[in-house]
Amino acid sequence: MGVMVNQKFKIKNSDATLHNVHATPKINTEFNFAQPVKEQVNEKSFDKPEVPVRFMCNVHAWMFAYVGVFDHPYFAVTDKEGNFKISGVPNGKYTVEAYHVKTHRDGPGVSKEITVNGDTKADFTIELKK
Repeated sequence: MGVMVNQKFKIKNSDATLHNVHATPKINTEFNFAQPVKEQVNEKSFDKPEVPVRFMCNVHAWMFAYVGVFDHPYFAVTDKEGNFKISGVPNGKYTVEAYHVKTHRDGPGVSKEITVNGDTKADFTIELKK
């Protein structure tokens, strides 16, 4: 998912199982808390841009997520076919960057320079590392 700098977001435990929410950013402040109660909600935010921020559950090793923190509203998460749309981008020249957590979790993604003039399409190909 993506959020903007200083945007508050809610983290909710939707089941009756103990979970642990551990954000491990490299730039922002790390947090780590338990959510032992069903329907427990904790509100958090990040104060600096950072892509990606890894979240993990220290109780269940298979549970993890990645969050992009941006200083602008022009970002998207792809659908299951890899499609995305970013609306409302003013005309101009931009660098668009795409990330895949299997390949870019510790570094920059794939960049492309584009010029927006009305509806603009940009395609990316990301080679997944084995």
